[in-house]
Amino acid sequence: MKNLTAPILALTLLLGSVAVQPKVEAQSAAPTAPKISLSAAQKTKIDQIRQDSRSQIQRLFSRKQTETYATLRKRGIPAAQAVEMIDLSRSRRDQLRRILTKSREQIVKVLGQS
Repeated sequence: MKNLTAPILALTLLLGSVAVQPKVEAQSAAPTAPKISLSAAQKTKIDQIRQDSRSQIQRLFSRKQTETYATLRKRGIPAAQAVEMIDLSRSRRDQLRRILTKSREQIVKVLGQS
């Protein structure tokens, strides 16, 4: 089975918050991600990109796959594992990868704008 961790992580970030702060234990010396200050226009554009991506991704999943994914996520299963468990066809996985890549590129472009 192909490793979809990177695309699914991107999906998780795309569908989650822009200013992601990793959970760091008090004893950990791991650096935290800097907060990103976005203009109102950037926030609006990123929200639009997310909505478009969500819509495209939702069309990839059958009703049963959507329900299974939601149940797995509620149980605490990481997004990458949950997607692997919903049994997407190879072509659907490729479509998911293309959607995520395009969305990531669009968001990076927006973040590069001042």
